[in-house]
Amino acid sequence: MTKRMLLVCMAVLMSLCRVQAQDGFSKNGATTFHIGCGYAKIADAYTSSGFSMGVEARFYTTERLFADFYGQWGNSEGSKEVMQKGSPFSINDERNSLLGVIGVGYDVVQSEDKRFCAYVRTLAGYGMMHSKYDDYQPLTEDDGVITRMRDRRDKGFAAVCGVGFDARFKGWLLTPSFDMIYVGNCWNMAAMLSVGFFCSFSY
Repeated sequence: MTKRMLLVCMAVLMSLCRVQAQDGFSKNGATTFHIGCGYAKIADAYTSSGFSMGVEARFYTTERLFADFYGQWGNSEGSKEVMQKGSPFSINDERNSLLGVIGVGYDVVQSEDKRFCAYVRTLAGYGMMHSKYDDYQPLTEDDGVITRMRDRRDKGFAAVCGVGFDARFKGWLLTPSFDMIYVGNCWNMAAMLSVGFFCSFSY
């Protein structure tokens, strides 16, 4: 359902604007929209392979500097084995993070025709981490106490610090990126591939 809603939002934005593709390309005053997904590593999760999805809007105030609005959802479901009464026992968890942040970014390295660039960005805002997990407290090397399905929610300050690389094909963008994400009082990681486009609104 979440993926479908994001795709619908992308289609609506494309219907409201026209993709820029002129030869004399300029970023100054342009707007970009992006949607992407990829890998997430959520702190304290029982598995290292999580999923991440993000949506982004950039508003360029110069040929390099842009205001950035970003929303991200991360998910991780997994299990690990612990020892209970001398035998291995599997415990499970599910972690979900959600955040909305705003900030600034800058195209640090950019080709002369603006087809390729590497950027950095720093953003801050609000987010939450919802964790459901079997808690394990070891007593000895081969035994411990298991508390089934604890439910925890951490809300508050969120931040994103990241780098990325834009490859432009006319008005379209392909962007691999890597972000360090602070949400729910812990740091997570996300590596994603996004598709986006430059546009100017028609009135």
